[in-house]
Amino acid sequence: MNTGYPPLTVVVLVLWLGIVFFWLLLGVRAAILELDLDRQSLAIEDLPPDVYYPEADWHDKRQFLITHADGGGIGFVVLLGFSIQLWKRETNSDGCAEWVLPNTIKLNNLLMLRSDIDTGLPKIVGFAEDDNPMFLGTDDGLFMVHLETLHFKKLSVRMDQRYNYPFTIFYPTGP
Repeated sequence: MNTGYPPLTVVVLVLWLGIVFFWLLLGVRAAILELDLDRQSLAIEDLPPDVYYPEADWHDKRQFLITHADGGGIGFVVLLGFSIQLWKRETNSDGCAEWVLPNTIKLNNLLMLRSDIDTGLPKIVGFAEDDNPMFLGTDDGLFMVHLETLHFKKLSVRMDQRYNYPFTIFYPTGP
């Protein structure tokens, strides 16, 4: 079956947890590729089937971001219109990993955005692993949203909505 969409896209964003790396894979299906350097193992875990629709995703109607989950572990974010779904992987009572949706955020309420017809949709334009903030570009400006606390800060009024690479630096204190 030819859908007209590429069979696989490796999203450039990589998440690093200790000595485990995660890549988001999008195409005919959506999955996360996990490379564990300690165990020397490679695994693929599908995202929930009701989250990913290739037709919608190729037309910029939803965006994905792989993140640290609240309380540790791995998670992913789905930006769909003016709402954000925060998914995380948990272990169920049988000891199997499964995806759960503990939180959905309405951006028009949190950031006081107008979701009417003349406002463009927000876009994910950056992410920083250190402190887990996501950067959203909107018609009203650039916002930094901390995914765990849901605190936000407006960083600028106007901004080009290309991807941004936040820079963090730390250094040991002097004697």
